[in-house]
Amino acid sequence: MKLEPDSRGGSEHMHKALQEGDTLAISQPHNNFPLRRDAARTLLIAGGIGLTPLVAMAQTLARQGLAWEFHYFAHSEAHVAFRELLDPHGGRVSKHLGLTPDETAAELTRLTEQYAPAHHLYVCGPGPMIEATRSIAAEAGWPESAVHFEYFKNESAQDDSSDFEVVLARRKQTLRIGPGSSILESLRDAGVDMPSSCEQGVCGTCIVTVLEGTPDHQDVYFSDSEREAGDRMLTCVSRAAGKRLVLDL
Repeated sequence: MKLEPDSRGGSEHMHKALQEGDTLAISQPHNNFPLRRDAARTLLIAGGIGLTPLVAMAQTLARQGLAWEFHYFAHSEAHVAFRELLDPHGGRVSKHLGLTPDETAAELTRLTEQYAPAHHLYVCGPGPMIEATRSIAAEAGWPESAVHFEYFKNESAQDDSSDFEVVLARRKQTLRIGPGSSILESLRDAGVDMPSSCEQGVCGTCIVTVLEGTPDHQDVYFSDSEREAGDRMLTCVSRAAGKRLVLDL
């Protein structure tokens, strides 16, 4: 088995044969999609393989005797995954098969129309479905804090053509970020030990605090209100909306 060079070009990912007895550096497990246990009602919405994290949530809610329902959208019965984990839950799991985008939107509208305090919604699946669910739920009066989501990948268009400077406040150092370079790469080149994982703007590992300037958020990690606050950003894909950022580094 070999550790292949990282496709994103990280200099720390070297081509090396992994041998028995080698010591590997790993991080502690980190959950970016936690389940709240204080909800009066939990609505789980999954699309395709997006049911993976939600199945575990359903099992936990069932064991604890909490109120929940699971709605699973797939192309057909043949595309239903983890059937052996879904079937034991009986009527609490509803399958929505072969729907068009318009039909899916109509069903999402129906599912989210009865928001009440202490209700929480969790959605995972293809990016467009997550976006539609979040938008429809917001229109139905669901507060942002009650809608939880997890993307598998960042499918939004990335623009790395800007040129700007990043000031590292604690190091008293200024970096120039040119077109084609990310803040994360430039930080590492400057000797800053920055953790990262997905490097797609999904996981939130490379988050930093912004002291001055406006970030150009190109991630799918932050909520709308977190983006508007502008006090944090992900260094792997996001950039400066202006010519200068000051980071708490």
